[in-house]
Amino acid sequence: MERSGLPVGCASEGSFGPDPMMGMFPWNVEFLIWIDDGFGIEVVGVAQGKTNFAHVLTASWEETEASARRAGFPGHRLSVRPEREDDPRIRKGIADWPSLEDSVRWALELAANHRAFIETDMRAFANPMRMENICLATEDLARKFRPPCPLCGTPGFHLEARVPGLPCGITWQKYTCAESADTGRALNAPSPPRLQRTVTTAILELIIPRTFCARVVHYGALPQASCRT
Repeated sequence: MERSGLPVGCASEGSFGPDPMMGMFPWNVEFLIWIDDGFGIEVVGVAQGKTNFAHVLTASWEETEASARRAGFPGHRLSVRPEREDDPRIRKGIADWPSLEDSVRWALELAANHRAFIETDMRAFANPMRMENICLATEDLARKFRPPCPLCGTPGFHLEARVPGLPCGITWQKYTCAESADTGRALNAPSPPRLQRTVTTAILELIIPRTFCARVVHYGALPQASCRT
């Protein structure tokens, strides 16, 4: 934006790793950011979900074919390297069976160990599952960007954080306030003594998320100069 002199910019980035629940399955997180220097705001859309990040080191066409089908080929494109996963010689964006067969043959001829390393092409245009998550991140960005600030009308008024502290209308439990997410001021004022717990409140605490016992403390994308009260 600085080089172009444009006041508005949009960019995306994705990452891959183990799933956050069990750490056993491939996972994709996509970020989409909208920067508006005119309003002085940054709004970020986020989406995450499963992906089909996979690879195989093989000398067999039958194993290659089976692995490719599991990865969703040819809808999901593949990359092929000779010998090992970090070999700089590579063919990317393979999107049909004849090209895959030719690329595997090429890799086997070059490899000293007579093995071809085949992996899913994780670039966005070559990866339908990643495209879907980028679409969801875009929807999240639009959802956050749409509401205007009730004070100044600036777009991007959305919930960013909650601080627990108010008594819950169901469990009647009061949780100590955490630090304020918008100003950093400590909100850890001494709280009144907790009401005596009953079997009913104990059970409800197990089945009802504590986010129900929370107080909204911060809305994002507010220009500080125009929203002071």
